[in-house]
Amino acid sequence: MENNIRFYPHVTEDNCGSFGIEVKEYILSYSENDIDIILPYTQSPGVLRIDTNTARSWKVVNGLRVRKSVVMQNPALLKGASGVIPKDADFELLLIWKNKAFTQAGCILPVSKTVSEDSAETQYDFDYSFEKGSVGGNIELSLSLIISKAAENVEETEQVLMNDPGVSVGEIESVIINTDDNVNEFPINDNIEDASKPMWWLEINWDDPRTSDFIPENLCIYLNKAFQSCPMDNGKIRNKEMLVDILSTAYLMIIEKIKSNDEFFIDISNDSSSPGSIGFIIQRFVTQCSGLFWEQEPEEMLKHIQSYFVRVFKEL
Repeated sequence: MENNIRFYPHVTEDNCGSFGIEVKEYILSYSENDIDIILPYTQSPGVLRIDTNTARSWKVVNGLRVRKSVVMQNPALLKGASGVIPKDADFELLLIWKNKAFTQAGCILPVSKTVSEDSAETQYDFDYSFEKGSVGGNIELSLSLIISKAAENVEETEQVLMNDPGVSVGEIESVIINTDDNVNEFPINDNIEDASKPMWWLEINWDDPRTSDFIPENLCIYLNKAFQSCPMDNGKIRNKEMLVDILSTAYLMIIEKIKSNDEFFIDISNDSSSPGSIGFIIQRFVTQCSGLFWEQEPEEMLKHIQSYFVRVFKEL
């Protein structure tokens, strides 16, 4: 995540082992009926991809719990002339997160620090929940070492070390949690196979889009695999171009339906919907879709929505 050039010693993913830092794997989960359910994921360099085929009932807008443990076998190794901060300075471990889809970012502090009996080893535990409707798309996480307190006295051998509070002295690990929800966040049923029905259709059954959840019971695209050109089958994309057109048209239909009701339109466009609701998600979509505004004519809106999904599918 960091692209800065540093001219002072710092911790990296490559050298953190020499400082006695052991980074445990992430545990990802979500809550359903007050039960914590683990989300399986596959890992490649810098990316955790949640297995949405296994966890088909979960979507990132429903919330995500992130847990992480870091063990410092000897935190003192980070201090002094052979470390990265002066011996009288203090540091803090932070998880810095970014969510481009909702243009949000923040810092996560450890919920606990466990020091061994001989005071040599310290374990830092992170446990943070992204609440329902608070994030969408992919989440970037950076495990960073930050100076929390500067040293008042810096020895001559420590002059090359950073000593400014709030400054990062290393990124130990950087990952992107790939939720794969650019497609899957829209409720889609691709299990239809009936030649007497159209290739796709949209059903809207909301009571009130400001409070009705963004779930298949209230809003759903149905894809009919009786047609050879059907763009999806069992969650697998077969025709990106067709899916772009279908999703773009569906979003436009929903936006226009909301605009047709003055009360819905005013509240939703002013961010007055419940988190995780249809109105909440659509308002976030309008905000994140470059060039798209509520006041535009339908043909202008469709152009921007299509451009958005073309960019999204290029990354898949």
